[in-house]
Amino acid sequence: MSLFAFIKSAGAKIFGGKSDAERAAETAEAKAKTEAAAASKLEETIRDLQLQVDDLSVTINDDLATITGAAHDKVTREKVVLVVGNSEGIATVSDQMTVVN
Repeated sequence: MSLFAFIKSAGAKIFGGKSDAERAAETAEAKAKTEAAAASKLEETIRDLQLQVDDLSVTINDDLATITGAAHDKVTREKVVLVVGNSEGIATVSDQMTVVN
């Protein structure tokens, strides 16, 4: 009796499974949707807190959040960074905002 080892993901897809590339594409698409939804929720939270930022945009890529827009003052800018940075899943905030006043 012998035991043979094979590469699990190589070879013909006889069980109707998806290729590694197809699975990776689906995973990347799902991740992008999740990140976009989280960014939208952060923008909504900032508006709900009545922090005045014109043209506010939050984007998320992995654990990096990027914020753009024009904050009405320095205090508002700092509060927005804190709101985003203190959110689960965010490790780094790239503050690309400008200050109007």
